[in-house]
Amino acid sequence: MLLSALMRRGWNQLRLWREVSRERRELRRLSEYIAKDIGISRADAEREADRPFWDSGREPGCSVPQDGRTAANRHNRCLQAR
Repeated sequence: MLLSALMRRGWNQLRLWREVSRERRELRRLSEYIAKDIGISRADAEREADRPFWDSGREPGCSVPQDGRTAANRHNRCLQAR
């Protein structure tokens, strides 16, 4: 039981890191117009995109469903929920 809990936690951590990495790649591609539209500056998007994937500021269970929102918006919602 302990091993399965550790494996589940490790799997969730890997999934979180993968999601954060993908979101940061998307942030890097945002135009000035889109960044402004979602409420962040282009400099904020670049600063976030430059952070390493393991420095997410989120717990592995903090994931916002894929519902058509941009990655930056999903990330902001998750951080605000903390």
